[in-house]
Amino acid sequence: MPILKRDNGGYAIHPLLIVLLIMLGAAFVVACGAGISRFATKDKKDDAFKDRSEEQNQYMREVRARNVDGLVYQSSMGQQRQPNRPPYGRETPSTYSYSEV
Repeated sequence: MPILKRDNGGYAIHPLLIVLLIMLGAAFVVACGAGISRFATKDKKDDAFKDRSEEQNQYMREVRARNVDGLVYQSSMGQQRQPNRPPYGRETPSTYSYSEV
C-alpha cells in the first residue's frame, strides 16, 4: 500500500495553524481577563511599596557593605590581608566584633 499524502480534513488552512490561532486567542482572553480583574479589584495600597523593618534595613546595609568590600578586595588582589580581620576588611555587627580577637 503506497503512502498517501494526508489532506487537511476538509479545512481551508493547515490544522497546526488552527491550533496556533486557538492558543493565541486563549492567551489574548487570559490577558484581557487579567486586565479586567486588576481594574475591577484594584486596591490603592497594591501600588505602594511596603515599609521595611529596621532589622531588614540594617541587614541590607551589611550585605551592600560586604559586596562592596568584596569587589574592593578582588580589585586589589596584590594587597595582603591583615591578620585578625574579616576577609573583606569591614566589620559588621552580625559578622565580626573586636571582642572576638
